Amino acid sequence: MQLMIYQLLVMIMKKMTEQQQYTLGAYVNLMNSSVQLLVNPILGLQPKVTENDYDRYMDGKEEAGRFWKFKGLIIKLYRICYMILD
Repeated sequence: MQLMIYQLLVMIMKKMTEQQQYTLGAYVNLMNSSVQLLVNPILGLQPKVTENDYDRYMDGKEEAGRFWKFKGLIIKLYRICYMILD
């Protein structure tokens, strides 16, 4: 299927003038840049550490039992520190 699409695109590109190919390339680059401008800030909102990361870190440590009730607080503090240092 991908091969057929590629062949179709090659056939279309051969029928286009150089100016049309250049314009098409400019639009494709613009679309790629627009996607990155939308995606990058959203990715930045994702937490840098999750509860799973904390659980993996504390797995097998003696302190894990003492800190289980402070788990949420520890994760929030870590995220705040990460934002300050980032």
